[in-house]
Amino acid sequence: MIPTKKLAVRGKAYKLNIFDTAGQERFRTLSTSYYRGAHGVILVYDISNKKSFVSMEKWFDEARMNANPDAVLYLVGSKLDKVAAGGRAVSYEQGKAFAEAQGAEFCEISSKTRENVKRPFVEVVDKIVQKPQLIAGATHSSKAIDFNMGSLTSSPCSC
Repeated sequence: MIPTKKLAVRGKAYKLNIFDTAGQERFRTLSTSYYRGAHGVILVYDISNKKSFVSMEKWFDEARMNANPDAVLYLVGSKLDKVAAGGRAVSYEQGKAFAEAQGAEFCEISSKTRENVKRPFVEVVDKIVQKPQLIAGATHSSKAIDFNMGSLTSSPCSC
């Protein structure tokens, strides 16, 4: 069963099909199939872990090779709650600059405090509906927006 979430953007309801690959290498052979048909790809790294940030380039490459060519890409820095404890290894500016270089939107979130958790979904859906070529390719019977969540954290989606 595909996890789904309902989300209203600009007063209109959308059903999101969310595939969370959790970035785990053991699922690498399966993850490419999850990209097929994705309208949006949200890639997540841990702001307290430089290695997870450095690996984002390969995840963007994988998304571009396997997702819809017009798919909306979004980069998320997670564990924003660790900033107060001095646990930041990647600055906001580094994350934003990398996202811009990849042609992606960017924000930082905290699943623990729920800060900005819905923001990437709302912004990606907003961008998707502005691309008629993506919506036209959607399965009309499902009226859903497909997401691939390439994540390097083990926390589940809390949107």
